[in-house]
Amino acid sequence: MMSEVLIGAVDSWLVSNRGVPRNMLRRRMLVRLGRIGPVDCPGLHMPGRVSMTGLALRFHFLSRPIDGLNLIALPALMNDGIRLAPTGDVSVVEECLTDGQELFELPPEEATELGFELRYRGRRLAMELLFDAGETDYSSALYHMRGNRFRGLFRPPE
Repeated sequence: MMSEVLIGAVDSWLVSNRGVPRNMLRRRMLVRLGRIGPVDCPGLHMPGRVSMTGLALRFHFLSRPIDGLNLIALPALMNDGIRLAPTGDVSVVEECLTDGQELFELPPEEATELGFELRYRGRRLAMELLFDAGETDYSSALYHMRGNRFRGLFRPPE
């Protein structure tokens, strides 16, 4: 589910920020005609696990950010005391990060604006996104998708 939501976010980003049509056949035709040039793919991230401390909700990622735009899938969670359970909803956060950044923090107010308002002992929790600096992001997986949905729209990964 998170993968589908991220792919939808990439589509929306291409449409709104790059003027790329949503229709896949039109995209391919415009690429072949040279009307659309390749762009850098945003970093794509899905959490491997979630934990909670008395101060923050922590999303742990196996990937690392790229310089610039990163799209981060975050599953909505409910908590019953210290136990976390997914609601089935997934949000995508767009953040400009730096290559190798290991931590991105969101104070409780900003987390609430994104729809995350977890409480522990009557206190709203901040959010921490923890990235593993040893892995790469999942953007290159877009080049190998069945059906080549994004063929020609992105520069090949380095």
